[in-house]
Amino acid sequence: MALLNLRSLNKLDLNLDLLIPPKFNNPENRLFINKIVAGILNVAVSSSLIAIFLTYMLSNNTSTYIGLIVIISALSVYNIFLFGVLVYSNHNKVYLKQPKVTDNQLNDIYHYEFCESCESFKLNRTHHSKKLNCCIYKFDHFCKWLGVAINYGNYKLFLQFIVLNILNCLIIFVLSLYRLIMQRKWLGLSIMYLAISAIFILTLSSLLSVHIRLIYSNETTIEFLNYRWLHKHDKQNEIIYNPILKIDGKLTYIGIKDAKKVYQRNDVWGNIKDALGPLNITLFLPTLNNFQTLNLEISDKLKQQYNFI
Repeated sequence: MALLNLRSLNKLDLNLDLLIPPKFNNPENRLFINKIVAGILNVAVSSSLIAIFLTYMLSNNTSTYIGLIVIISALSVYNIFLFGVLVYSNHNKVYLKQPKVTDNQLNDIYHYEFCESCESFKLNRTHHSKKLNCCIYKFDHFCKWLGVAINYGNYKLFLQFIVLNILNCLIIFVLSLYRLIMQRKWLGLSIMYLAISAIFILTLSSLLSVHIRLIYSNETTIEFLNYRWLHKHDKQNEIIYNPILKIDGKLTYIGIKDAKKVYQRNDVWGNIKDALGPLNITLFLPTLNNFQTLNLEISDKLKQQYNFI
């Protein structure tokens, strides 16, 4: 249910068809406006709200809140920096686009779909994005609120961005509640920041819980939604986001009942590594993952089940 609500929320972006004259209404212009709006929301609007909140907190008993004010300021600046890195990850195709795969680079293990637009075979977990007009390796979803495609390259930063925003909103919520109850000053601002922070805490916490669940099962958002659609309509996975295996020269489709465990590893740490990249100090740093560290093999259990070993 949480995921359904978030999918509905993701559709509540500006109707760009109403903003762009028909003559200029094309995917490129819509994407450009989406990025401009996302930049305004994540940099200009958020910075203004934080600046007003800090001014509001500094209006009285500065020494009482100085530590928290410094933390809020640092988190806000770092979040803007993370947003910039996320935007950069879509401009540097190394962290986004699947390397081109030709006939002589194919193996006899999987049957790959050919992308006419990119003139390349699509490896496991690769999806073609119409918005960005390229095949994206381990594509998760396109985030309209950030104006960027989320994939293996920037997924770790996407989660960092969510967690730090939740932490920032929690601090703002507690401080606003304290000012409202104990000091009874600036009631309008206190109520406004209570409402804004509460909405963001609930929304971002729901989003984070969904992605924790997806990491645990080693799925991407698009894989999860595709599997659920296939289960609902009780069809064989013919349009595959699952891989198609080649066994004894014949194409073998993975059954729908096994769809959710296609890429599950032998333990939780294996699933976390597949989602976030190498499990070392870089896990907590604003670094991007590249294609070379991505594991695209199906799970060992499915290999045994389908006599693939």
